[in-house]
Amino acid sequence: MRLTPNARQDLKELSALLRHTERACWAFAVYNTSAIRDVALKSLQRLIKPIPIFDFTFSSNQRNPLAYLDTLPPKARERRAVIIFFDVERADDKVFGILETQRETFAAHPHSLVFWTTPGGRIKLARQAPNFWAQRSGTFDFTVKQEDEAVNDKSVQAHRRQQDIQPRRKKKTGKREKKIKLK
Repeated sequence: MRLTPNARQDLKELSALLRHTERACWAFAVYNTSAIRDVALKSLQRLIKPIPIFDFTFSSNQRNPLAYLDTLPPKARERRAVIIFFDVERADDKVFGILETQRETFAAHPHSLVFWTTPGGRIKLARQAPNFWAQRSGTFDFTVKQEDEAVNDKSVQAHRRQQDIQPRRKKKTGKREKKIKLK
């Protein structure tokens, strides 16, 4: 699977943000298939080397986003790093309260945070943690058309091309139109 041209541009912008931000920032990367997310992540790792990347997955056991600090090696806690958060939209609603109330705590650390979320998760985040959402450094779109939409688009495009290929017939002019032309 390949990134779309728009997604490639967003990947370049996201990597520039992560490479050039000295202190905390956070961004949202929107995806709709795990395959495209994995392709984008692999490219992102290559683009921001040597900055280390750590990931944190929300679950019923991992509901506190600040717990990522406990999972980092001791030296990485005070150094620049990128933290990738997965499955925030599947997390308990308490997560959104923590994000909302602990913005300054996140900002106090030298880590750039990237929240990979679905389109529905983006809406949920914006509604349930509006101040956290407003403080983001960017939203980057890695969504792709679903296969069934792509097939429909291709069949519609093929039908349109077929119509364009068929010769257009000249309109027959009736007696009345001929009389008008003569005058």
